[in-house]
Amino acid sequence: MRMKITVKIFILHMLKAIRLNTTNSFLCLLFICSVFSMPTVWAQSDNAAFDKEVDAATKAFVEKKRNEILERAKAAILEKNNSYSYSYAVSILTELLNVTPNDGDALRLRGVANKYQNYFTAARRDYLNAIRLNSRDASARYNMATLLADAGYIDEAEKYFKEAVDLVPFDAMYNLHRGENALLAKKYSICYKCLETIQDDKRVEYSKQEIAFNMATCKAGMAYYASDKFLKAKKNCQSSADNFIKNAPKKIAKGKYREVYTEGLEILDCDPDNLQVLKFLDGISDRQQDKTWLEIHRIRIYKLENPNTPPLDIISETDKTDIFESFESNATISLEKNYLDVAINYANEVLRFDSNNVKALVVRARGFYLQPNESLKILGWRDASKAIQINPANALARNIRGLVYLNLKRNPTAAITEFNKGIEGDPAEYRLYLNRGIARGALKQYAASIKDLDKVIELDPKNDLAYSLKGLNYFTTKDYKIAIDALNQAIAINPKNSDAHYRLIGSYDALGLKTAADRHHFWMLKNVPDDSRLKELASRNPKLDEETLAQNVHNKFVTSLNGITKNSEESHDNLDQNLKRMLENLKQNHDGKTYWDRVMYYLDKYLTDLKTGLFYVEKLIKESPDVNAETVQEARAVIKIFEANIKTTQKDYDDAFQEYKKLI
Repeated sequence: MRMKITVKIFILHMLKAIRLNTTNSFLCLLFICSVFSMPTVWAQSDNAAFDKEVDAATKAFVEKKRNEILERAKAAILEKNNSYSYSYAVSILTELLNVTPNDGDALRLRGVANKYQNYFTAARRDYLNAIRLNSRDASARYNMATLLADAGYIDEAEKYFKEAVDLVPFDAMYNLHRGENALLAKKYSICYKCLETIQDDKRVEYSKQEIAFNMATCKAGMAYYASDKFLKAKKNCQSSADNFIKNAPKKIAKGKYREVYTEGLEILDCDPDNLQVLKFLDGISDRQQDKTWLEIHRIRIYKLENPNTPPLDIISETDKTDIFESFESNATISLEKNYLDVAINYANEVLRFDSNNVKALVVRARGFYLQPNESLKILGWRDASKAIQINPANALARNIRGLVYLNLKRNPTAAITEFNKGIEGDPAEYRLYLNRGIARGALKQYAASIKDLDKVIELDPKNDLAYSLKGLNYFTTKDYKIAIDALNQAIAINPKNSDAHYRLIGSYDALGLKTAADRHHFWMLKNVPDDSRLKELASRNPKLDEETLAQNVHNKFVTSLNGITKNSEESHDNLDQNLKRMLENLKQNHDGKTYWDRVMYYLDKYLTDLKTGLFYVEKLIKESPDVNAETVQEARAVIKIFEANIKTTQKDYDDAFQEYKKLI
């Protein structure tokens, strides 16, 4: 099995081609502070006992899970340059935020993880929501400021840096990064004041020489802005700009790009919003290397050309539209694919802006109810109840409440009342008839249950569950021939319906048709050997011999193992092809930064795939106690290959990244 790649040779080619100037990058420091509060978006329902149970379930989740999740997320985020760790942090923090959507610590941490994955919009929203929840959250403001500064929004960043420093005046890192941002924004007095505060601070793990150099630059800038020379330049700024636009093309024709660029920056000193000069400098961007200023200029151009662009310090109507459109297109799909946390997260984002959005309330209710954890299932109750308060005829909300009564509270009578009200609101919703049929069956109202299941089949003819339940009803009333017809219909629609196979065994046995029953028994032994109901059937024949059963377990294990290793090999091949393609592109275009970013993306993805494969092989061994020792030994050999590949690829990645950092 080939699952190994060494990338050093490729990366050396890459590094030779990259021509980037050294720039300062902002450091990101993670602070965890403030105690979260959780103002509820739920309303009280018409069942006070259930409301108390929801409160208790929420409290239990927070007490048991919150600190654990926050610590795990912090550890994952501190594992720098690892997209797998960042994705993992986002995932577990989303799990926490689904239950406690107004947890400021979790929002801020998720913002950091999103930032490291270059998800600017998602990180910004998390920080804004954390700030909205806690007006004194300095850490959220600082993280927001670094996010904006790194993206080139230096003016917007200053606002948040100022607020963070005002809240924590002597924080060294806040002052350091505010000073660096102020230097970029040419706010020299702010820059000097901030850096002066920390120049002798031993807590700052930063070059003292660089701090001193930046202070000197800021001091010189302050002096220049106060000088007669600057005042004269400012007075003549427009004429200077006109001369610049007129003469710059001639100088460019002579190859004097740097001189033109310097002159343009001098004009922007006195007229920072001169659109003509900004555009001219952007037009020669491929000839100058000051990437930081280039991004700042482009943002300024965009804002000047689009004066109605919403400010970045609010959740704008554009943001809301994006959130609502994403919810509309993805929430239901996520539920169908059983991505429950994703669906709940989409609903939470909508409910931050519209706490009475019925569709989002129902999605969140369904997302909670479908959780395997029973203590989370009950959380769907209050969302469904609030949706019903807003719209009493909402069928899906009634369905969730009915299921809570039926499956969690074992109260089929109360469940039927909910299903009835749901059917009044939407007579075409087949799920209400299906669940009412189950409830009626639990009350031994078999004729009424069958009538409901026939209605399901009328509305959804391919519903194998309805046929299976109908067969169960007839089996219970000892109408075995009719039961067999219904159960065979279920299997015709879904051959893997094990419930139908199980009931067919009982039905055929009851009629003395042992051969037919044996056929379905054999199917269960072969296809669902872990089904607990097989123990009930142990006394009947046929049953597969021990050798065949062991072979079934072995085959299932090997198939799963081969699937995992095949995915890893495909990931390797994909990486190999993409690296070659990147090198070919680089030979034709020397914008090394763009291609380097893509290389790092593919390496990160390969590492993630390897770690995911390792996790699933270990899980496969743990969950397969009946597999023979020789087969397990083969799987452990695969684990060693995964571990070696992860170690090799991680070292190649880390070594190359250190070389790359020297160039940027």
